Amino acid sequence: MENVMGTKEYEWVENNPKTVIACKLICRLMDDITTREDERKRGHCASSVECYMKEHGVSEMEAIAEIQKMCANAWKDMNEECMKPTAVPRVLLKYYVNLARVIDFVYKYMDSYILLKSQRGRLLIVPWATAHVNTNYFFSAVGSQRE
Repeated sequence: MENVMGTKEYEWVENNPKTVIACKLICRLMDDITTREDERKRGHCASSVECYMKEHGVSEMEAIAEIQKMCANAWKDMNEECMKPTAVPRVLLKYYVNLARVIDFVYKYMDSYILLKSQRGRLLIVPWATAHVNTNYFFSAVGSQRE
């Protein structure tokens, strides 16, 4: 990757532009939606789902639906910012977009990070096209079945 971080770019990131805020929001909320149950069992601090439930007096499923809407709006913000001319190199914007894309992929349907970490040492072959469409295939490939 080319060197894109100069003083101007650092100040841009430090000022927390819409793209950076949207990326952070997507990363935090997608993780919280997917890992909330395991983190609750381990005694971690409250997730954004639990905070939303308590603050708005809604069920867990309603809180998740609202948080997913927040993520969708963050994607819209990020896309909108990428369509505008910007003072920083496009490659810097792509960094934040790609980070959010990876997190979205890892946490969209399950906690893939923990799953893959627990499967260390085992051969994991998953056809790319079917991994996100048919999660039962993915789970059977690593030896456990999804209910």
